[in-house]
Amino acid sequence: MLFSKSYTQNKKQFYIPDSLKNYTFQELYERQNVFKNDLNKLKIYSTAYLHKAKNENDTIKIANGYSQFASNFFINNPENAIKYYDSIINLTDGLSDLDYPGYGYLYKGSVQFIIGKYNKALENLLIAQKLATLKNNKKQHLEIKNQIGSIKLIWGNYTEAKKEFKYVLKNFDSINIPKNFITIKHQSLYFLSYSYLKEKSFDSAYFYANKYFALEKDLGIKKAEFNYKELLAEIEYYKANYKKTIKLLDEISVDDFYTTSFNYMFLYGSSLNKLNKKEEAFHYFKLADSIYNSTNDLMPEVRMVQEFFIDYYKEKKEIKNQLKYINKLLYVDSIINFNSKTLNETITKKYDTPILIAEKEKIIYELNNHHKNYNLIIIILSSLTLISSILIVRNKRKQKKLNKRIKSLENNSSKNKKLATKFNSGIEGVPQNVIDSILNNLNSFEKNHLFLNNKIKLNSLAKSLNTNANYLSKVINHFKEKNFNTYLTDLRIDYCISKLKAEKIYRKFTIQAIAYEAGFNNTESFSKAFHKKTGVYPSNFIKKLNKKLEI
Repeated sequence: MLFSKSYTQNKKQFYIPDSLKNYTFQELYERQNVFKNDLNKLKIYSTAYLHKAKNENDTIKIANGYSQFASNFFINNPENAIKYYDSIINLTDGLSDLDYPGYGYLYKGSVQFIIGKYNKALENLLIAQKLATLKNNKKQHLEIKNQIGSIKLIWGNYTEAKKEFKYVLKNFDSINIPKNFITIKHQSLYFLSYSYLKEKSFDSAYFYANKYFALEKDLGIKKAEFNYKELLAEIEYYKANYKKTIKLLDEISVDDFYTTSFNYMFLYGSSLNKLNKKEEAFHYFKLADSIYNSTNDLMPEVRMVQEFFIDYYKEKKEIKNQLKYINKLLYVDSIINFNSKTLNETITKKYDTPILIAEKEKIIYELNNHHKNYNLIIIILSSLTLISSILIVRNKRKQKKLNKRIKSLENNSSKNKKLATKFNSGIEGVPQNVIDSILNNLNSFEKNHLFLNNKIKLNSLAKSLNTNANYLSKVINHFKEKNFNTYLTDLRIDYCISKLKAEKIYRKFTIQAIAYEAGFNNTESFSKAFHKKTGVYPSNFIKKLNKKLEI
C-alpha cells in the first residue's frame, strides 16, 4: 500500500515552499482548480495541501489530500489513483466521520469502473453503499446510485439503469450538495439520455442530452460540447443517419481526449461500414481495437469490432487473420457473458434485492400500524360493551370480579416493574447516552442486514458504531441477553431461515452458497450454528420445507 495510517502519528515535518506556508487548506484546494491544465503547478499545490495536512496531523485533511492526488492525476495513472484510495481506506478505517472511509470505497470503485474492472468496481461500490446507509450519507447515496446505474446501462439493463438516474435527478435538489459535486446531476442527465438512446426512444434521448449540455455550458465546462456532440452523434447513428454521425464526430477537435476514446473510433468505423466504406472503416476499427488492447476496458461494443474483422478477413481470404479474430471473439464473448451474468446477478442479489426488502418491510410496518389502529378501535368498543354488561350484574358478583381483576393487575404490575428495572437501570460504567446511541445503531445494523458481512468482528463493529468494544459487548450482553458471537450468529441464522422460507430460488443454492450469503466463512461453522439453533441441519431443513410447501 502506498501510504499507511502511521502517517497520522509521524512527527516528521513535511516540506512546504515558503510562498505557500501561509495558505489555508481552502486556498490550496482552490489553486488546484485554477491550474487543472498545468500539471507541474497542480502537483505543487496538491503536494503543499497534503504536506500541510500531515504536519498538522489532521486525518481527514490527509484523506482529502490523497483524494485530490487521485483525481488530479487519474488520467495519467489510474492504478496509482486506486492506490491513493486504498490509502484513504486504510487511514480512515473505523472512523465515525460521515464521509470516510465511504469515499475511499466509492471512488476506488469509480476508477475501477472507468478502466473496465467491473466486478471489482461493484464490490467496492456495495461496501460504500452499506456505509452510506449506516451513516445516512445522502450525498454518497446519490453518487453510488449514479455508478450502479452506469454498470446496469453498460451491460444492457436499460430500464433499471433509468430508474437509478431518475432517482438521482429527483432527489438531487433536496440535498445540500457543494458546487464541486454538481457533476453528479450532470452525469445522471448524460447517462439517462444514453439509456433512452439504447432503447431507441430518440425524443427522450435528445431531451436529456440538451438538458445536460445546457447545465455544463452554463458552468463553462471545457469538454461539455465534445461530450454533447459525441452523444448526438451516437443518437444519429442509432437513427441510421450515418453521414450526420460522421459530420458531428468531425466537429470534435482531433486533439481532444475523446478522439482517442474507444467509443469515438467505434462510432466512426461503424458509420463508415454502414456506408459500405469498408477500407476506411477498417482504419477506425483498428484504432478502436488498439485502444481496447491497451486499456482492456471490455464493453459489449468490443464484440462488434471483432465481428467486423472476421468478415473483413474472410472476404480477403486471409485465413490466419480470420482465425486470429475468431479466437479473439470467443475470448471476448466468454468475458462479456461472464460480466453480464455475474454483474447483473450480483447487483440483483446484493443491491436491488436488499432495497426491495427494505421497501417491503416499510410497507408491512405501515400496514401493521394501520391494522393495529383498527384493532385498537375494536378493542376499545368491545371494552365499552363489556363494561356496560358488567354494570347490570349484581353488586356482589361485580365486586368479586373487580377484586380478582385488581389482584391480577397488581401481580402483572409487579412483573412489569421487575422487567422494566432491567432495561431502565442502565449498565454500570456505561453512560446512558452511550447506551442509547449503541442501541439505535444496532437497530440500524440489524435492519440493513449489515451482519451479513463475514468480516465483522466485535472491534470492527464497535469502531463503525463510534464506540469501544467493551461498551458494545456490555450493551449486547445486557439487552440482547447473549454474547456478541451468539448475537451475530442468531441474526444470520434467522435471516437465512426467513430467506429459505420466502424464496424458492434460495432453497436451490448449495449449502456453501447459502452459508456465504448468510455471512459465514465456511460450511461447517454454518451447519453447526444452524443445527444448534433449529435442531436440524440446513440440508434436512430445506428438504422438509420443500415437502411442506409441495403439499
